[in-house]
Amino acid sequence: MAGPPVPDGRATGHAGPVLLAALDDVARLVLPVACPGCDAPDVRWCAPCLAPLRAPLRRSRRGA
Repeated sequence: MAGPPVPDGRATGHAGPVLLAALDDVARLVLPVACPGCDAPDVRWCAPCLAPLRAPLRRSRRGA
């Protein structure tokens, strides 16, 4: 006799995120990710390098 049905990803909605995470891991093996500011491994942007980019914009009239 067969046991209770085992839910698959289609029934629970978990297959998509799990598959995307697995593909992201494989992509990082083929094309390693590093912070463009300081070359920290396995990070797209580290917090110290991203902080100046998130700072509020300032207007400068010099040379305008």
